[in-house]
Amino acid sequence: MEIKDGFIKGMFSPPAPPSYLPMAMQNSEAGLRMLRDYNLSARAFVEENFEHPEVRNVILGWALAPQIMPDRKPSGRPSTS
Repeated sequence: MEIKDGFIKGMFSPPAPPSYLPMAMQNSEAGLRMLRDYNLSARAFVEENFEHPEVRNVILGWALAPQIMPDRKPSGRPSTS
């Protein structure tokens, strides 16, 4: 109930401009880190964030499910459409 008004407003309002998300995220260290991660390929993200080879294989396999090639950049970028 606490988020209902904002959720409904978001569903029935025009989409925000593509620059809105990066502008909001650039104001914090965590946001800047996320923006950087969004621009990594799936392989680079997995290699940077997971150590064990079997875990890397599972995560990378899961990341490739939507037909993203492992070295395609930026694989982590959220959809703006």
